[in-house]
Amino acid sequence: MSIRTVKRPVVATLLFLVTAAAVAKCASVRYTLSGTVKDCTTGQALPAAQIVCFADDETTAWLPDVDGPAALSADSTGSYRALYYLNTYSGPGLIFADRCTRRLKRLTVVVSLPGYVPARVVLGRAQLPKLGDDLKTIQVPPILLVPERSSCCPS
Repeated sequence: MSIRTVKRPVVATLLFLVTAAAVAKCASVRYTLSGTVKDCTTGQALPAAQIVCFADDETTAWLPDVDGPAALSADSTGSYRALYYLNTYSGPGLIFADRCTRRLKRLTVVVSLPGYVPARVVLGRAQLPKLGDDLKTIQVPPILLVPERSSCCPS
C-alpha cells in the first residue's frame, strides 16, 4: 500500500468537513404578515389584489411559507395573511462559526390589481418586530388603491 492511496481518503474527508462548515447553520425567524386592501374612493374591499413583499434590499420577492400559496392575494374581505421566514445568517464568523444576527430592517409591500394604480408601502425598522420578540407579527397599515381613471382620493 502506497502513501499516495492513504492520503486520498484523508484529503477527501478534510475537504468534506471544510465544505460542510461553509454552509450556513442559522435558524429562520417566522413572521406573520397581515393587512387589508381597499378602494380609496369607495372604501370597499378589493378581493384578488396581489401582494408582493421584498425583505430589506432584496431584488427577488420574499415568498410566503412553502405550505402556503405561491402568491399572496387578498380574500373577499380585502384581507391578506401569510407566514414568511427570514434566515438570520449575517455572515461568516471565526473559523467554523456563523454569525446569526440578521434581522428584518425594511419591508416593502407592493399591491396591484387590474384597473388600479399599483401601491407601494415601505415599513422601516421602527415599524417591524425586534429580533428578540417572541411574536413576530407585522400588521401592514390599510392600503388604499386608486382607480386608474381617478385623479384623487378622499382623505
